[in-house]
Formats: sequence, structure tokens, C-alpha cells
Amino acid sequence: MYISRLVAIFFISFTVFSYCLYADQLSEDSKGAHQKYYNKCIIKQGPEEPKIIDKLLCGIKDKFLFLRSEKKPWKSLLVIYPKTNVLYKKDGKQYRYKGELTTDEIEAVLNSYYHFKGLVEDVLDDDVEMKLKSIVIKDRVITKITEEKPKGNKKDYTYKFTIDDAWDDIKEYVEGNHYDSIFIHWKKGDIPARGWGLGSLKKKDKERFTFATLTEAPVSSWQRPTVGEPFLHEWLHGVSRFYDKKIGVKLPDRNADGAEIYGYERDPKAGWMDYYRDLMTEQVVDENGEKLGIPKRVWKKRPSD
Repeated sequence: MYISRLVAIFFISFTVFSYCLYADQLSEDSKGAHQKYYNKCIIKQGPEEPKIIDKLLCGIKDKFLFLRSEKKPWKSLLVIYPKTNVLYKKDGKQYRYKGELTTDEIEAVLNSYYHFKGLVEDVLDDDVEMKLKSIVIKDRVITKITEEKPKGNKKDYTYKFTIDDAWDDIKEYVEGNHYDSIFIHWKKGDIPARGWGLGSLKKKDKERFTFATLTEAPVSSWQRPTVGEPFLHEWLHGVSRFYDKKIGVKLPDRNADGAEIYGYERDPKAGWMDYYRDLMTEQVVDENGEKLGIPKRVWKKRPSD
């Protein structure tokens, strides 16, 4: 009996000690989640002052639950190319575009990018923790872009800046860091390019990630209606392709571009956030009443896994 008590005391003491060491290594967000769970556990013991053994048991439960559920952050990298100097074709003639992003343009893009983190976390709560990094590579100039041949009756070429175009410049920042998402912002000027942004899923060497490019826009466009929305939109294109390919989730037609197909309208203040929120939480309902989108259970899977 005496030995059993000693073993029990040793086990509890060791558990609490190791928990304290573990807790010191947690992020502030994770510490908050621990405290929230611990407080709920204590409240369940009743209105009276909890006994020491109750506190210990709540601490032990908290430790083992969170050891199993500690989040792996979703790592994202934004690379900004301020300068462009390339040849392109238009109306059967060849032109050269040479331009540079202004300081105001770069600041507006960075502001939008870091607000994108909040948009994701506000929707997904504890399921995804975004870890963002950004680099402005002032010493590099875009000198090549990918030409897309005309489709249908169109005569003009269009252009895009691809991961292959950028890889030699950015691989030193990417390799070994296991980013889940990579964004590139570049100045296209008069170059005919498809849309403001392009989002997809890519694999380069041993790295797999969602990939998106965004070109310049008036500073005010990055600030409304919801700051961070352009990054969220292109990110969702890549994320949708990843979960479709990896897990086979049922997605709305055209994924991030499908809002109007399912009856959503753009809000003057919130933009398309109602649709994005439903897409990210499997709440888009089709004409048959079936729910489409990315279910909560799959968000723990990451492109870099």
C-alpha cells in the first residue's frame, strides 16, 4: 500500500513537472488554449474551491490532450519582385516593358498579406495557425516570363510569371523550409497577363506548396473591401486543388471563383467573405442540398507533409 502511494505521488509529480517544461515551449496562442481547457475542467468540478487532487487531474488531462493535438503551423512565404525588364508581344509586334514598384505599392501589398493571416484564422479558429514570412528581393530583376499561346479566335499572346521563371531566384529561401504556400508579387505594367492573380498547386524538386502570383494594382484596391482578400482568394485556389487531389473532398464548381454559381453576392464591406467562409468550412450548399467545401477534419493535412 505504501509503495503504491509512493508510485502514484512520483507519477503525478513527474507529470506536472514535465508539463511545466512543455508549457514553456508553447506559443502564446497555444498557452491560451491550454488555460482555456484547464479552466473548463476546473469549472466542471463544481462551485466550491477545487481540491488539490482535482487541479492535478485537470493539469494531467490538459497535458496529454495537448501533447497529441499541438498544431503544426501553415507556413507561407511572400516574395516581392520590385523590378521588371522583359520583352513581350502585342498586336504582332515586340515590345519591352521596364518598370518598378513604388514604396507605397510594396507597403500596400505587405499590409494585405499580413491581414490575410487574420482572415484565415478567424474562419478556421484553432484548426490552422498561419506563420507568414515576406522577402523583398531588391537585387533581382524579372527578365523572363512565360508566354501563353492565343486560344480560340484570339490573336494576342498572354503572359504569366511561373514558379519555373522564379525558381533560380527563390530556391535559396524555399529549400528545406517546407513552406505550404508561396506567393509572388510582380509588376507587369503594360504586359498582357491573365487577371490580377493566379492560384494553383505546384511541386518543385522535393517541395510541394500552393502557389500564387499577384500583379500590381492601385493602392486603394488592396485596402477594400476586405484587406487581405486577394491573397485569400488565390490561396483558396491552391488549397482547393490540394485537398481535392490529396483527399478527394467535394468542392463547389470553380472553387474560389464559384460564389455566384451558388447564389452568393458580393458585400460592399465584406467582399466575398461569406462565400470563402462557407468554402473553408464545407457549408456551400448545392441545388440538391449537398454541402460542399473543405471539411474541418482535413485541415491538419498540409501540402508540405
